[in-house]
Amino acid sequence: NLTSASGTTYLADTSYVRGGVAQGYQSGDSNAPYAMPYNCLANKDAPDVVYAADLFNKNSSGEFQITNLDDLKKLERAIATSRKTSSGTYYRNEKYIVTNNISGIDFYIGSFGGTFNGNSKTLTLNLSGASWTKTALFINATNATFKNLTLAGTISGGDYVASLVGTATNCTFTSVTNSATVSGNNYVGGIVAEATGTTTFQTSKNT
Repeated sequence: NLTSASGTTYLADTSYVRGGVAQGYQSGDSNAPYAMPYNCLANKDAPDVVYAADLFNKNSSGEFQITNLDDLKKLERAIATSRKTSSGTYYRNEKYIVTNNISGIDFYIGSFGGTFNGNSKTLTLNLSGASWTKTALFINATNATFKNLTLAGTISGGDYVASLVGTATNCTFTSVTNSATVSGNNYVGGIVAEATGTTTFQTSKNT
């Protein structure tokens, strides 16, 4: 299931390229929907991989739908592996909408630069970070937009601890509410631990 067009490699959703060879997962492999090893891109075996099928469904507004915990895990892996969508854009820069309340979130998502629409839903976190790492749902965000979202649960760590973003640069937060308990040492915030550049908050609050 490997084709090529205009120098771009297209892959079926259940396979990836390593050393120029398509590698397939067995049917039923839980990693198959979002499997793309980091070293595949890190060693530049396949620098322009584009998958034939997207990880998420899109709504009529062009937003990828995050429906459950597994979708958030897919997003985490897609960002960690610099995965691209079927149109060739990076998942980290795309638009997302949450369609249900999601609980049991005990992992972090890397650097984000897209739009995350909470759609008036609640994400419940249980994050515990080491003293030398940032602790938040999104470790870093640059030129990103977060809106219509509530954060709940418990977040603890050392420095740069928050419910939503560790360090936000040139980001916009609109109607974001933090009701989670957040604790740490330095640079501890409800929604964002560190806000830099032109980051703004509109109708956002801690409760």
